[in-house]
Amino acid sequence: MDKCPFCNLEVEDEFNFCPYCSEPLTEKGRDVEHNKEKKAQLKLVAALTRTVEDETTLKLLGQITNKLSK
Repeated sequence: MDKCPFCNLEVEDEFNFCPYCSEPLTEKGRDVEHNKEKKAQLKLVAALTRTVEDETTLKLLGQITNKLSK
């Protein structure tokens, strides 16, 4: 057993996330968190795109979407 570096409680070695504080403990856990963040950002940009009408802002939102998709 290891200790979570965030909450100092004991967790199983194979856990990707701390079951107590939900912080990622492994590279795989950090990748999952990163992908969740990107997905949330893409949803936000998509929602903004539906409400925007001017061409310049739409182009900017398209560039943001392209960067987030990489």
